[in-house]
Amino acid sequence: MIDSSSKFVVWGIVHRCSDDTHVVLLENCLKSIREIYQWHHIIIVDSDSPKKDHLPSLCKKYRAEVADVINTGYECGAWKIIYEQTRKQFQADFYCFIHDSCWLVRPLGETLENDLAAYRCVPNTPERWYGAPTGLREAVIASLENTTWSIPDNFWTLVGQIFFAKPHIVSMLYENGFFDILPTNKFEAQCWERRLGICLCQKGHSDVLAQDSNQIGCWRNMRPLNHKMAKHWLNRQ
Repeated sequence: MIDSSSKFVVWGIVHRCSDDTHVVLLENCLKSIREIYQWHHIIIVDSDSPKKDHLPSLCKKYRAEVADVINTGYECGAWKIIYEQTRKQFQADFYCFIHDSCWLVRPLGETLENDLAAYRCVPNTPERWYGAPTGLREAVIASLENTTWSIPDNFWTLVGQIFFAKPHIVSMLYENGFFDILPTNKFEAQCWERRLGICLCQKGHSDVLAQDSNQIGCWRNMRPLNHKMAKHWLNRQ
């Protein structure tokens, strides 16, 4: 199924490989994009992988490039690298940030007309922060002390960091210092998930994240994106 859309999209794939299982996942991801979008630009950000010998051949086969930058900032670091590499090089219409363990099974369709879209948004209130381990709320509050961001009463946590946005949204996050606080471990990455939702909601995008959520329990299904994105999670540190 080839989508002939003329929009220029940058795909940013966060990748860390320690064995052949991760190689297979990355190839499935690349193949799924190329089966639908022939000319979109694909950047793989390698997150300090112990195994890298597969990257040259996969990049050649699927017309992708790799940013071998020893990224240790989790998704936040990868998004920053991708945006900094492309903001002057391309006139992108859209950014699609995903993990290497995703694959696309149908065109994005109307998602490319929206300012932003995210997979798995969960609500937070002053009384309850979804899935927050001990100390996380305090850590998020502390991390925002020297920024222009503040925590609204109600906001969304973006779980899984599958995030699609037009350039002005990514630029807004970048120019307002969102990428200046890079996580260095899993706990800080969980703080970052909350900060992302806080920043977007404070800038007026809460309704976009909430619309047509069709939640099952507190998980958002894939319908709001007008496509299906299958995702396999691995227990990575």
